Amino acid sequence: MRREPGLPRLRTAFLRAAAIAGTVAILGCGGPKEIKIEPPAGGEQPAASSPPLQAPPPSLAVPSPLDVSAPKPKAKPSEVAEAEPGFDWFSTGGDEPLYQVVEPDPNVIAPDLASVSAPPAGVDSSLFSFTAPAAGAGGSASPANSEKFTLPEGLTPLPQFGTAEDGAPLRVRSEKDGATMAYVPSGTIKLGVKSGSSEASPELAIPLDAFYIDVSEVTLAQYEAFRADLRETKKQTKPNPLNGPDEQNYPVRGITYGDARSYAGWAGKSLPTEAQWEMAARSPKGFTHPWGNGKALWPKSRNLQDVTVINSFRTDQSVYGVFDLAGNVREWVYDPWSPTAYQDNQATAVSQLRNWEGPKKGTVESTRVVKGNGPGWNVWHRSGVIQTSKVPDIGFRCVVSLKESKKK
Repeated sequence: MRREPGLPRLRTAFLRAAAIAGTVAILGCGGPKEIKIEPPAGGEQPAASSPPLQAPPPSLAVPSPLDVSAPKPKAKPSEVAEAEPGFDWFSTGGDEPLYQVVEPDPNVIAPDLASVSAPPAGVDSSLFSFTAPAAGAGGSASPANSEKFTLPEGLTPLPQFGTAEDGAPLRVRSEKDGATMAYVPSGTIKLGVKSGSSEASPELAIPLDAFYIDVSEVTLAQYEAFRADLRETKKQTKPNPLNGPDEQNYPVRGITYGDARSYAGWAGKSLPTEAQWEMAARSPKGFTHPWGNGKALWPKSRNLQDVTVINSFRTDQSVYGVFDLAGNVREWVYDPWSPTAYQDNQATAVSQLRNWEGPKKGTVESTRVVKGNGPGWNVWHRSGVIQTSKVPDIGFRCVVSLKESKKK
């Protein structure tokens, strides 16, 4: 499996590491290589809660043992940027494999995943740098930290996914709608771009408190449960979305901003701000895409505004394990729309932009920001849509902020 250049220390859901020393052979367009893998700090084994190492599924299996007697010629620099089918991760190092390909769980960033550094542009793409995870990497906060963290009501921790350094569970389940939510730690997001689209520039630095965000877009099934609950409690129900009846696992689409807000309130959540949405998609590194800065690699044909079952494209996943931020439906966010919002705040002190929720009033009345499906799959793209519109390719996801918000 080729990795795009320019994406440092990519945490991959396709490679699960046994916490022991050894060598890994990697077959790429430059032939197989062996790389020394150092053991985790202190030589400790993965946490007992980590899923056991499993044999690779048939679709991802790699022949064993590895024949390294006839390495392929190195690829030309011009060939490195081209995707090549049929290559995958595998391992050698004794009778038992140290690393194996496993099917990724869309809700898991396991604590025993290795880090991968792809080569710079023009360098033999069979060369990769691996760092075995240190003990407790990706999770396993100390009991003291866990005790200090208070989870908001309505969220149930999923302990099998570990905890962050501050004690926050990396995954929680929303009790109301059953959604799995990913933890996004506090940090500063580079919102927008330094130059480019006038609506998304100049770049703004927005400090954010930690929050949880739905791993997947809200589905038709979840939205229909919300509508059914309104009927049962004799509250005013909501109009039908634009989905067909056979789209239960598709993102709900064609609903107004107000209806999305109503669902979020019913579920004990809120719509993300534009800054929260971009943080979940780009991380503090400010990646152009959820997967980094390289071009998209889809396992099958995909076009902008194609709507599919949630989590269908495992490469459309951010470093926090959040899916479909580049593609699938566009998504309502909280912020009122102004095409000059970034320009109007370029001189504002960073401290005053903490947890920024956009302009107090949009320049176009009753219009809100919509994110996703940017040209070239970029996630800094933004547009404004009248909030009473029912647009066939617009849905949403929700967040739970971990600090009191001024949103009404």
